[in-house]
Amino acid sequence: RAELAIEAGDLPRARAQLERALALDPNVALVQYQLGSVYARLGDKSRAAFYLEQAVANFRPNTGARRRAEFELARLEFPILEASGLAAGGRRAASRSFTRGENVIWWGDVSPRFYPMNPLFLVRWRGPSGESVFQQSLRISPGGRVASELRTGESAPGAWRVEISVEDLVIETLEFELSAGS
Repeated sequence: RAELAIEAGDLPRARAQLERALALDPNVALVQYQLGSVYARLGDKSRAAFYLEQAVANFRPNTGARRRAEFELARLEFPILEASGLAAGGRRAASRSFTRGENVIWWGDVSPRFYPMNPLFLVRWRGPSGESVFQQSLRISPGGRVASELRTGESAPGAWRVEISVEDLVIETLEFELSAGS
């Protein structure tokens, strides 16, 4: 029931279902993890940290589930990206305006705290009508950077955006204007 509530976007109902499940058996790491994640999405960092810490302690060492709980806990305390932005060619953009034909680059400097976790980034470029035009999965480069490039040769002018997700959570959205040029 909690998973259905999460899929429907009803986080308070999901929280209530998970709290009932935890009352029946307080040592189920998966329920602790899910409850911590729901509290994080609801903005209650202290409760989220409490349940995620319990999940980390109860998951078996060296498992994917434990690594995911450790990642969620770290994300509560530290930003994943220390810096990020848009660039065209070799220059960082002073504005959010680009001309069709120049490549637009989203870049991000990942916090060293997340290097060992090597999270998977999903970069989704959305055109003026909101459709996904291009998406790319990325891992951290040896220098701690992630970057994705959109080639705009025949792209529609208008208001664009780039969405960056980690572990199914959007961590950044940047908007920019693409003009047809002269």
